[in-house]
Amino acid sequence: MNYLVAINFHSFHDVKFLIQSCKSVILSVEEFKKTKQEKISIIVFDSSPKKHTSEVMSFFSKANIQLEKMQFSVNGENLNYQLEYAKNNDYDIFFRVDGDDLVFKDRFIRQAQLLENNKNIDVCGGGLLYENQLNSKTHTVMPRENPSDFDYMANRYCLHPTFAIRLASLPIDLKYWNKRIEDKKFILDAKKAGLNFVNDQHIYGVYYYHPKSRNSLNVAFTSFRLNARWAINFNPSALFMSVAFLFLNIALPADFLRWLRKGFFRS
Repeated sequence: MNYLVAINFHSFHDVKFLIQSCKSVILSVEEFKKTKQEKISIIVFDSSPKKHTSEVMSFFSKANIQLEKMQFSVNGENLNYQLEYAKNNDYDIFFRVDGDDLVFKDRFIRQAQLLENNKNIDVCGGGLLYENQLNSKTHTVMPRENPSDFDYMANRYCLHPTFAIRLASLPIDLKYWNKRIEDKKFILDAKKAGLNFVNDQHIYGVYYYHPKSRNSLNVAFTSFRLNARWAINFNPSALFMSVAFLFLNIALPADFLRWLRKGFFRS
């Protein structure tokens, strides 16, 4: 098996977060190598127009981290490029990492063993420790092992920074789209294509968020349309919940919405 750790670095990410993320990835890769004698590569897929300093480039070189520059500005295009790169270079497993998050050291080995032991798993995720950027308060988000229809409505079907994807399972026409919440659309299309999602009941890392972040009206309606498509395809009784979340996304700040989701959709 050939494994790729793909670190997704946007123009709006802080390079300080990127270095912290890379250091956590290195520790997790070292843990992986203690158990598995298989190839695992680390590549930073960088869509930022900024040039890195010599100190940052030296860090990449010493850590044996490849830097792959991209010209795309939309995250869906970035992710499609990464998946195509992985398939064209004969990787079997794609570990997704966002460039502003931390990875715990046992993540990659746990996911590798889970995918190796169960050939029916196409996409594997896990839990995350959500940390408020302003006050450093944390809470845990743990999707169910076998996620339900309502977990999709609550954006907890599978947490996108924890994706491990079996590349052979991906249909040729399965792509991320070039709008916001592209991961939610990817999950919908993957589910329609028959891919099997499983969540390891284990925390994989730290996800940093801003407490005042809110969806725009456009994003709220986009989310509603995706929820409605999910309900039509898999569970028509969930249409009412689609409408409810449309209004909640518009009316509530991110922190309160997360608290409400946690109350309604307990693991």
